[in-house]
Amino acid sequence: MDEPARGENVEWAPVSRLSGDQIEKLAAVGSEYPAPAGEVLFLPGDATYDFFVVLEGVAEIIDRPGQPEERLVASYGHAEFLGEIGMLTGERSRFAGVVKSPGRLLRVPLQKIQMIVAQDSDLSELILRTFLVRRANLLRRGAGITLIGSRRDERCRVLLHSFSLSRMAVEWLDLDDRPEAEVLLRRLKVSPTDLPILLIPGRPLMRNPQPADIAAEFGGSAHAADDQEICDLLVVGGGPGGLAAAVYGASEGLATALIDADAFGGQAATSSRIENYLGFPAGLPGAELAARGAIQAAKFGVRLHRNTRAAAFTSEDGIHTITSDDGRTFRARDVIIATGANHRRLAVPGIEAWESNGVYYAATVVEATYSRGRARSSDRRRKLGRSGGTVPGPDL
Repeated sequence: MDEPARGENVEWAPVSRLSGDQIEKLAAVGSEYPAPAGEVLFLPGDATYDFFVVLEGVAEIIDRPGQPEERLVASYGHAEFLGEIGMLTGERSRFAGVVKSPGRLLRVPLQKIQMIVAQDSDLSELILRTFLVRRANLLRRGAGITLIGSRRDERCRVLLHSFSLSRMAVEWLDLDDRPEAEVLLRRLKVSPTDLPILLIPGRPLMRNPQPADIAAEFGGSAHAADDQEICDLLVVGGGPGGLAAAVYGASEGLATALIDADAFGGQAATSSRIENYLGFPAGLPGAELAARGAIQAAKFGVRLHRNTRAAAFTSEDGIHTITSDDGRTFRARDVIIATGANHRRLAVPGIEAWESNGVYYAATVVEATYSRGRARSSDRRRKLGRSGGTVPGPDL
């Protein structure tokens, strides 16, 4: 495995070192201990993991440890810290943290870091910005999760769209463009009927995942509300309005749950910078707004459920029940619906056959990728037609 030179953490994030005062604040809620070389700090698939600061020695972040594709993501030395935004938003670890050379570490429990991020503006600014930059870099290069499927498969496109909204780092091996995808499928003994598949470090292989599978793996809370449990407030929709409602309700002592069909932050989370949000005259990235809102909601005890699409609403004896598309139910005395806006659909006969297969109602990186793929396919068909060959029809 090739190692980058010291300080070349270009694949993860620029170096961010803590000051002496900041380390003292963290030490007050953590514990310092000697760390031998080879000590594993966390593994792919861990549901939670603690916050580590390197006081002496070197710690590394490893992608796909123990596999042929193993690679070094980053190395951290004195006064640098490990982790990325997923540890604060309830995602499982996708990487391994390992001590490279012996030294001393400061270990801070996750709950303490969540408290610090919510209450200490100085540390919160450094930690959140560093974590968000790391996530952005992972998104650009694809790391942690591997999706294998064809752009012509609607199920694959739905997964890609969901991951894009969730700002989840995924390496997509398109069967139409990536020869290594078929090699990997043969090695895993996966049949075409199982596609698309998700390879998640530290977790079982997911074959043609359904909504319930996605909710269980990427849904945030480990369990939905029990059928007999009734919360005071249920918010449907996790955009800025829904997040704000959940925070206000929970901060006033209401037992609150928040569900969203995709990811918290809504369309705002995909904005590079929001200039018209009250209290941020210089603007802020949409991803930061979403992350801060979700962390603040968790601080007040809101139960957060991503990838949970509301499918039915009923009321009886003053109790409202929301049923999700995978059959789970959420019951509450009061419900706030903050589902935002949907795109206006084209009123063209037969348009359904082309939606998500050439016609899109969004302008994200995922749709741009599909469009480029379609353009290449069209160019190949035109060239083939000019040379006297048969021009295939559209892929439906």
